[in-house]
This record gives sequence, structure tokens and C-alpha cells, in this order.
Amino acid sequence: MIVALEELIAEKEVEEDDVALLFVVEEEIGGPGMQFANEHLGVDSWKAVIFGEPTEMKLGVGHKGIIIFRYVVEGKAAHSGYPELGINANEILVKALARLVGTKLPDSHLLGESTINIGELAGGVAVNVIPENASAFIAIRVAENTEEIVRIINEIADSTPHLSVKELHSVDPQLLDYKVEGFENIVLKYATDVPYLKKKSGDQFKRFLYGSGSIHVAHSDHEFVPIKELYDSVDGYKRLVTYSLKN
Repeated sequence: MIVALEELIAEKEVEEDDVALLFVVEEEIGGPGMQFANEHLGVDSWKAVIFGEPTEMKLGVGHKGIIIFRYVVEGKAAHSGYPELGINANEILVKALARLVGTKLPDSHLLGESTINIGELAGGVAVNVIPENASAFIAIRVAENTEEIVRIINEIADSTPHLSVKELHSVDPQLLDYKVEGFENIVLKYATDVPYLKKKSGDQFKRFLYGSGSIHVAHSDHEFVPIKELYDSVDGYKRLVTYSLKN
């Protein structure tokens, strides 16, 4: 992005007030950087924003939303030889998770199925102790109808004694601008901090999602971006900037 802007300036394709760069932190954990920028940027004049993400050099048509939450069980400890004296938090949690995984969630013709990832599990202190506490940290990639999925999450908790929902955070699926000549398109199953950048005026603006690399190797021990794509993406960013300024 930086090299693209430097080249556009050198080529006199852009002027000082045409383009700005914004880099934010912690996109992976709820997007507080983008939310802070949205609140304190002090600028509300942009007409288009190009968000950098691994899109295989294609323009994103849209991406899934996300719901992140914890299921927390508060049981009662007891000797495992006398299970009737305790309340097994692990057992309650496992049954609740089975209900969630076994529930059909809303899907989308464009974005596909909503999917569940039980990312973290914790519970119990010893094999001979009825576990008093248990929790699961869960992410649902939302293809359609965030409100309905939140309802399902809460309904399971409401109908399960000793189970509650904590730290629930949700973002709706996003549809993006993608019709630019010379670019292929891609539908993406991940979430981004795109929805956190909004104009205080409420006006709409073009939102492009584009970048080098593939999400298929992200968060792995072999994550990489092809060097050729790093070079080629400079041209891609330049073309998106000039397209946006002309349109």
C-alpha cells in the first residue's frame, strides 16, 4: 500500500488531499484499533476505502460475519465417587455444545453455511473431583441472519440449568463493492474489521477488499505470501486508487 501510494505520487497520478493511509492494530481480536480510529479519526470526507486482506489478488464480493461468545457453567464440586452430591459442569457443557453443533444454522446462497468452531475448552481440576466450573470459547462464522443465531445461542443457555452466555460479540455479514474492470472476484468465509469503519454522517462509501496472499494458509505454521503477489499487489492497489478517484 505504501509503495503504491509513493509511485502514484511520483507519477503525479494523485495529489496530497486525494489519498490517505490508515493502519490499525488487533483486527484479529475484535477490531479495537479500527473502532478507535472510527471514533477519533477526525476525518469524514472519504468516498472509498480499500481494506487490505488476503484475497488472492481478487476483489472480495462479501465476507461472513462472526459471533464470538463463551458458554460458562457453574456447577458444584464433590468427590467423584459420590456424583449425586455435586453438579458436573463438564457434563452440562458437553451436552449444551452437542445441542449447538447439532442445530441447523441459517445459510446463504452467496456466503454458504454458517459454521461453528469450539476454539477453547476448560473445566475441572482433577480426575477424582466432580468439576465445579467449565467454559467454552466459541466462534460462529455467520453466513446469514445474525439475530437468529444469537437467539439459538441464548435459547440453549436459557433452557440449560447452570449455563450462561458471557462476552457475546457479533458482527453481521458484509457485502462489498467488487465490480471493477480487470479484477477477478472472490467470496470469503472469514471476517474483517470492515464494518467498524463508518461515516459519522451515515453516508455510504465504496468498500473494496483486496490483497496478496491466501487465507488458506493463514494462522498455520506454513503461512506465507508469494513474493510475486507482493509486487503485483502494488499495481492492484494503484488501479483501485485511480478507479476510485475517477468514479
